[in-house]
Amino acid sequence: MNKILTYTGGQPLYLEHINFMQQNIEDILSHIGKTFANSNNAVILWGAKVVTTPNPSGGANVTCAEGAIYLMGNIYKVEASSITVANIQDNVYYQVYTTTSEETVFQDGTSHNVYQISVVKLGVGGSGAININVKNALSLRDAYISVTNIDYPVSVDNIVSNTSAGISYSSIDSNTDKINVKIVTSGVSLSNGKICDYTVQNKMISAIISAGMMFQNGNVKQVMIRLEYGSMYLYESNGSAMTSLPACVINHTQLLM
Repeated sequence: MNKILTYTGGQPLYLEHINFMQQNIEDILSHIGKTFANSNNAVILWGAKVVTTPNPSGGANVTCAEGAIYLMGNIYKVEASSITVANIQDNVYYQVYTTTSEETVFQDGTSHNVYQISVVKLGVGGSGAININVKNALSLRDAYISVTNIDYPVSVDNIVSNTSAGISYSSIDSNTDKINVKIVTSGVSLSNGKICDYTVQNKMISAIISAGMMFQNGNVKQVMIRLEYGSMYLYESNGSAMTSLPACVINHTQLLM
């Protein structure tokens, strides 16, 4: 973390020092925001709930509660506000409004407002304004999921005849993965229970999953799916490798902790 070093002995304070402190705060907030914002431009930190109420005569009233939002690399206070739109389908935005105050007389006789206050309220957008459609702002929870949820591409080949097979795999967070296995067959003989080979990009998959096999008559049978060393196998519930499959469908999703 950057900081200004201070010493006794009458250390002077210049505008450059104040600018350094302000830039340091902005950089810190930006870095923190990037840990959960990813490619999203707006994340609701708390509050800022938007409610749209249709008007009987047409249009709608849109209200926003107090809160805070991470928007375009900065954190803003969200002030409670409301607007009326002519059409309920009209876009509404979280929009930054900036004012200046605290007029101060300088030594050269000029006067300047030295406080800049920026808050977010509801708006209707517009070129040059810092804003984002309220529909595109994520909650902090959803933003975290968007950052931590990683999909790993899976390719499947060498599938047994009369059969289609697919695998999808993703990491929900640092402790939980999700896998989906889908097998559809019109009937096939198996060698040691093998269904297909698979390759996962940037990930090693090894799992044993209990799944339901649904037959054409609607009956369901429990089987075991084993994924190991790039191949997928089917086993009976007693652990023996399956030697054949009747016409059936397996479509199973499971969380792996």
